[in-house]
Amino acid sequence: MARRTVLVVVAGGILFLGAALIFLTRQTAPTPMKILISLPGWEDMEWFTSAVACTVEIVSEERQPKFAAKGRSLEFITIYTAEETDRDSTTAEREKILPVIEGDAAILAVWGAGSSGEARNTIPVLNEVPIALVSSFATSPGLTKSSYDRPGEPLIYYPSGRRTFFRVVPDDDMQGVVATRWLNQEGYKRVFIIAQENAYSAGLTGILEANAADYNLEIVGKEVITPSALSEDDLNALAERVLAKNPQVIFYPASMDKSFAVIDALRRRNPTIPVLGGDGLIVETLPAERALLEGVYATNVSPPIDKVEGAAGLVKTYTERWGKTPGCSPKQPTTIAKPPDFVLPVYEALSVMAHALETADEPTRIGVLRTLQNLGEYEGLTGTWKFDANGDITLATINLMQIQNGEWVSVRIIR
Repeated sequence: MARRTVLVVVAGGILFLGAALIFLTRQTAPTPMKILISLPGWEDMEWFTSAVACTVEIVSEERQPKFAAKGRSLEFITIYTAEETDRDSTTAEREKILPVIEGDAAILAVWGAGSSGEARNTIPVLNEVPIALVSSFATSPGLTKSSYDRPGEPLIYYPSGRRTFFRVVPDDDMQGVVATRWLNQEGYKRVFIIAQENAYSAGLTGILEANAADYNLEIVGKEVITPSALSEDDLNALAERVLAKNPQVIFYPASMDKSFAVIDALRRRNPTIPVLGGDGLIVETLPAERALLEGVYATNVSPPIDKVEGAAGLVKTYTERWGKTPGCSPKQPTTIAKPPDFVLPVYEALSVMAHALETADEPTRIGVLRTLQNLGEYEGLTGTWKFDANGDITLATINLMQIQNGEWVSVRIIR
């Protein structure tokens, strides 16, 4: 009888200790809070995806202590939504992003929409969840407000009636007008437009066309193309048609589609023809042979990172860690003097998202969404800003860049 009593006591003690351990584990285990990173899987964008990965690592390390102090943990999950053979990515969001989100309730926000075209596809899908989507690159005005480009914008992107999209860069209304004004200030009169078949290019083209007369610009011709679908003969024929119109400058708002081949074809026939692109041209990998690209201009919604006082710490950390090594990814260039300028809006977006996850009253998708919608003034690296009612950033700077000695450099800041 005594032996049974001892066994019962021991068993009871083990059960008690087990229950206590489970209780303590539940009490001390941090609440996982995740951000999904959506990137293109394109070969000519490897350096871009690598730079984003490096920036994610920096933000993660900086923010973890604050999350730990609140019993939370910050995690980033990266997926590739569009492969080389599916650049349009019309179905990529439902096939790749949505299943991941539906399978993990700890994913509370998404960073992505690397272009306006991708944003048009992604916003409605994530809006129905609903979950916040933050972009560092999608600049089409119609994503957040009425535009001339598509009837029904922006409401067609928000089927739930709730705004769920935010961006940390100014939209193309400003970029397009700045480009138009700059062409006028430089004394150009005759402009030929080469546009690509995507939302980004159509948006910037439309803005220039709408404002050209006000700045005494004559549109002498326009071609809409898909560079990756053009053979060398096609490119040569295109260059002949364009230059036959005797333009003084080419406006070429290209975006991540073997875009430099077009400029190369133009410059082989006229090495000095001026070319002005947009920020989509800047994030595309420069080709190995760049001699014919010298002097090409582009407007950029990202300010020069090395000239932003608040970004000095980020530049130091990035270059010290990855400036002379393969870095956080084998795709990173082996030697860099400074981070690419687009690292700044990537960092700004990821940081404000982490801030929303950390400070949300409820560690839920709705809680994070409410925090972003009611962000108030945020002290970012670029200055003090907030999201307006449409989800647009209130701070706007345009950076005029030019290819000099084979690299993009900032030549003027326009506010």
